[in-house]
Amino acid sequence: IGVLDIFGFEIFKTNSFEQLCINFTNEKLQQFFNQHTFKLEEALYSAEKIRYEKVGYIDNQPVLDLIEKKPRGILPMIDEELKLPRGSDKTYVSKLIKTHVPNKKYFLKVLKRPENFVVKHYAGDVEYESVGFLEKNKDRLYEDAYDLLSGSSFKFLAHMFPSDDTKGNKTTLGAKFRKQLNDLMRTLNTTYPHYIRCIKPNSEKAPMQFTVNMCLEQLRYSGVFEAVKIRKQGFPFRYTHENFVKRFKCIDQKRNWGRGKSACRALLDHMKSRAAQVGERRVLYRADDHRKMELIRNVAVEKRAIFIERYCRRYIAKKQLKAMLAIRPKLLAVLKSRNLDELNSVLQQCGHIQYPMREINLVKRRIFCIQEEKRLEKVLLDVVNKDPERYFSAFARAVAAADEIGMEGEVAEKVREMYHYAKEKKRVEAEMRAGMEELDEDKLRNALQEAQQAGADPYKIRQAQDRLDKIVNEKRAIEDIGAYQRQNLEEAPMQNIIDRAEQISYVTEDIKYLKHMLYDLSPEKFAQEQLKAAVRSKDQDRAIRITIKIKDMFFKQQGDMFTFRGFPKFRTPVEWSNLKFTLFSSTREELQRTMFRWTKTPIHASLIELPGKSGKDGTRMFRNLLGYMGDRSYNFPEHLLIEMVTEALDKVPLRDEIYAQMIKQLTQNPDSQSAFKGWSAMAVCLEAFPPNPEFENYFEVWLRKTIKDASKRTRYLTLLHQAIFCGARTTPPTENEMKRIMGGETLRRKAGFQQEEKAAPQYQGLQVEVADEQIEWNEVEDISDRPDAKAYDTNRNNYNARKPMAPKPMAPKPMAPKPMAPKPSVPRFGGPKPMAKKPTLPKFGGGGPKKPT
Repeated sequence: IGVLDIFGFEIFKTNSFEQLCINFTNEKLQQFFNQHTFKLEEALYSAEKIRYEKVGYIDNQPVLDLIEKKPRGILPMIDEELKLPRGSDKTYVSKLIKTHVPNKKYFLKVLKRPENFVVKHYAGDVEYESVGFLEKNKDRLYEDAYDLLSGSSFKFLAHMFPSDDTKGNKTTLGAKFRKQLNDLMRTLNTTYPHYIRCIKPNSEKAPMQFTVNMCLEQLRYSGVFEAVKIRKQGFPFRYTHENFVKRFKCIDQKRNWGRGKSACRALLDHMKSRAAQVGERRVLYRADDHRKMELIRNVAVEKRAIFIERYCRRYIAKKQLKAMLAIRPKLLAVLKSRNLDELNSVLQQCGHIQYPMREINLVKRRIFCIQEEKRLEKVLLDVVNKDPERYFSAFARAVAAADEIGMEGEVAEKVREMYHYAKEKKRVEAEMRAGMEELDEDKLRNALQEAQQAGADPYKIRQAQDRLDKIVNEKRAIEDIGAYQRQNLEEAPMQNIIDRAEQISYVTEDIKYLKHMLYDLSPEKFAQEQLKAAVRSKDQDRAIRITIKIKDMFFKQQGDMFTFRGFPKFRTPVEWSNLKFTLFSSTREELQRTMFRWTKTPIHASLIELPGKSGKDGTRMFRNLLGYMGDRSYNFPEHLLIEMVTEALDKVPLRDEIYAQMIKQLTQNPDSQSAFKGWSAMAVCLEAFPPNPEFENYFEVWLRKTIKDASKRTRYLTLLHQAIFCGARTTPPTENEMKRIMGGETLRRKAGFQQEEKAAPQYQGLQVEVADEQIEWNEVEDISDRPDAKAYDTNRNNYNARKPMAPKPMAPKPMAPKPMAPKPSVPRFGGPKPMAKKPTLPKFGGGGPKKPT
């Protein structure tokens, strides 16, 4: 056996002479592999004497000729170039390209890199760099060094460097490589080869990693795909006649298929496989026939498997039934015994019974109950003298185990009583704590009603009662404040009372209404409802504040529609300037610029188109305004302001003109004293009369945009809406009232509205947040599983003295008590009881434990 370990095909970023030699070797071996595979297939088909089409495969002989054929092969041309005096890599590659460039099927030149060329191998195109080809192919030592080695007394070394090689033609590395490769191929042709393809899954040499592209390249370069392709073109599935009949005769078990070729043909005809062929020794077919025949066979095998399984199950069941009938009398007899040895002995005789017999389960149950009873006798005697609260887990486990086997007796009943008493106490205290944490009045009340009877801790009861009282008081506060806020709709108190109600999960119709108002309505709609509530409660100040709030929201969206100069009743600057007779255009232009700005001279016409003689009244009012503001000198300026108010009260169209004139004189006024008097005059007028409805929005927008100080802006907006809300006065304010108005007082109040806001109901609810209150709840520690539990043991007398009250009385038993065992302090197992249908089968425990009612 000879083993040839060959290197794989190499395609790198830079490929030189070494890669050319390696890839040349792989081309040779691939040709040998293809020929060998083809010959084996062809030989098999000929031996079987079947009809077949010749299998075609890729013949890479042209590539081999391109590399090694003399005189124009790539390797021979390198040898020829070495013989020339001026031979170089550049001259070599230019000759190579000139010679082979017509052979575009296997050879290409590289335009961007003239020193490179491409060979189309079976595994892919490889670009070779010719730099260094000649030097690497020469592979010679210097003459002196070669002579020294060839003359060595060490025969092996002298053999490696023969002296005659230096005298004649010098053999190149490429020539040696081709000679050795040809010798290898001659050796391979005399063998019967087998192939093992090794695939490296990843470049990191790590386990459990699979690099798809890397594996795909290896399969392609090693020729595996070509081999599979050749095999698929032929008949990849083949069975001997005997094996084929054995495998497929199950498709019809009743039929005698015979043997040999005739049986194979009969099976193929039955399965309607037309493409499969029967040879001399084998049946050969392709993948399509294979899938079809295997499907038919699988269906037949499944039917036979079901048939066989049915009879096997029947046999096993009969055998089990016979064994069960034989052992059943013994099981019924031993069920009456309490001897563990007898019970275990009979149970061991049932080892061959695989079916879960009811009698076997009863015997197992009886053994378990007897063993558990003996264990529980010690456990119950141990816990009966302990505190059930400190050893609650131990009591729970003991009671559960006793209930599970229906154990009865004086000690067992006593432990159950103690356990249920402690359990009820824990439950009630847990209910109290849950009610306190959840602020649930009903849960707290129910728990407190049961607390005394259950013997709960008095300190915990006081805590729960205090929390219940706070919850009740809080609900009363929520009801009172909720009813008040339903009428008044004050946003901050509404939110507060809703939060308080949600904290204790308390819902009333008032709370539902407040939530609807606060959460479901838009801010504008909610403000309108607040305004209605303020009017209902006769709260003028609040009504005005809410009106201002509504106007805030309105002007944020529509404020650009009401710029002051956009008031439609104003004269245009051109129209207003043309009303004054003048010969100079500069005078007219100056009038246009100062129509809505402060001036020291009287105006020639009203700013607003006024009916009749009101226009002259408007110019007279402007002179009064100049006199009051100090822009013109008058002896009694207060009288001028009173006259303006009087005229405005009598002549309604004059009101907007007066406010427009004040705005004109306050715009770009250079005299701070004059501006101060102008604002004072506006405050007095707003206290006396409102602007007309069509002018009020323009006036309010001007106030909002002009007054930068927030408190001053709020005062004038309040005066404006107070005037609108209360209407005009019947008489002008006196000098004393004017001084109070200028000092910041508000004098007007609508008839029927209270002087001050109505106070909300005073009720102190919870002083702190109930959910955040600390609950002092000293739970009794359960020390059942602690290693130092014995240090906490207390005797039964101490426990009885500590209990706040006796446990609940036991409910009367409906049946007479059973006779006690000789030792009353030790619990006894209840023993068997007769059953309704099968009186011979006992039942343990008398139906489970008796719990206190």
